[in-house]
Amino acid sequence: MQAEEIRLGDISRLLFGEASASFAIEVILRLVFLYAVLAVALRMMGRRVASQLTRTELISLVALAAAVGPAVATPDQGLLPPVIVAAWVVLMQRWIGIWTLRHPRFEHLVQGEAATLVSDGRMDLRALRRNSISRDTLYAALRSAGVTQLGAVERVYLESHGSFTTLLANPERPGLSIIPDWDTDFHAAQRATGERVCERCGAARGSQAGVRCPSCGGTSWVPALPS
Repeated sequence: MQAEEIRLGDISRLLFGEASASFAIEVILRLVFLYAVLAVALRMMGRRVASQLTRTELISLVALAAAVGPAVATPDQGLLPPVIVAAWVVLMQRWIGIWTLRHPRFEHLVQGEAATLVSDGRMDLRALRRNSISRDTLYAALRSAGVTQLGAVERVYLESHGSFTTLLANPERPGLSIIPDWDTDFHAAQRATGERVCERCGAARGSQAGVRCPSCGGTSWVPALPS
């Protein structure tokens, strides 16, 4: 389209672009057909795609979306190319699934490995930095599991597909509060214990501990909350 052909008041161009008005009906038919193709492709890739996505599954969905988009909105784009792409994506996903089942090393190479973010009520700050996880993100995941302080946690794993798995401690121990600072009412209802924990990582301060935290080197200690 030439620059002189662009007019702000051209409603037809704004609504239909360079395609004819009848192409809107064809778009609906194309969308119905490609919707069916996507439904079949996702069905053949397995139930995992409908839940938490792995890296390869996310790549597969992006490839499907990239193939389907132009075929829906572009008049000169046929329907056969996205069908071929969908078939190829399904085959690749199934091949990857078979290889990850037979070869655990290949699965770790493609999907990555789980990481331990919290151990015995103490955060692993190096693991957080290595996986680009902020404290606020970790705290939010723990609060969604009903946790209010780190002492109630035995382990927190960051799974290879990005979800958090929380294992609660039994029995619980006093630990660092993970309640937001702005929630003053909740903080006022909590009673601190005589123990102190590192404000950076949540490690408990032993009776022989010095000024610095032996786990992360922090120098700020706060009262621990009871279990």
